[in-house]
Amino acid sequence: VRERTWLARVDGQAVGVAEASLSYVDNLANADVEVQVHPRMRRTGLGRRLLGDVLAHCRDEGRTTVIGSTVEALPGGAPRDPAGNAFAAAVGASPARQDVRSRLDLTRFNEDRMSDLLADAWTQASGYSLVQWRERAPERYVADVARLDSRLLEDAPTGDLKIEPEAIDVERTRAIEQTRLARGDRCFHTGLRHDATDAL
Repeated sequence: VRERTWLARVDGQAVGVAEASLSYVDNLANADVEVQVHPRMRRTGLGRRLLGDVLAHCRDEGRTTVIGSTVEALPGGAPRDPAGNAFAAAVGASPARQDVRSRLDLTRFNEDRMSDLLADAWTQASGYSLVQWRERAPERYVADVARLDSRLLEDAPTGDLKIEPEAIDVERTRAIEQTRLARGDRCFHTGLRHDATDAL
């Protein structure tokens, strides 16, 4: 994936940013894009100008579909800024898939309830166990990690989006791990192993 970023300044002050992420291995017709504009600069044309630069770049790279995300409040949920949806509608974007994001408030975390849920889950998980690792997948599981990562986009609901499954193999998995390490990311992984086959 290659990313390109545009930064908008007014009088030396950063007021907007746009990003385009393009894969050059899978989904060669798609681009993931994001446009953010400071609230005081909205409705000035800045967002459209940033988006225009992003779209020109995407066209130059042969992309025919751009995918972006906005947020909206759930019924009875916390209020959300409607600007993203309004901007998407104004530039002619159409909704393709809805996701719900859930958050766990750790200040209200109920240890006893979680212990009960975990105990119940294990009664239904006979023949399975958890394995954990940091940074790089153990050699015995790296092929399984690649196989599962390849299925992620295939198994997840995509709505009206046309997204191809990614072809992730061991070499690509190791390259992704190496990139994360080079960035200084700390990664913690948990897998569910089928005990009889030792497969994730």
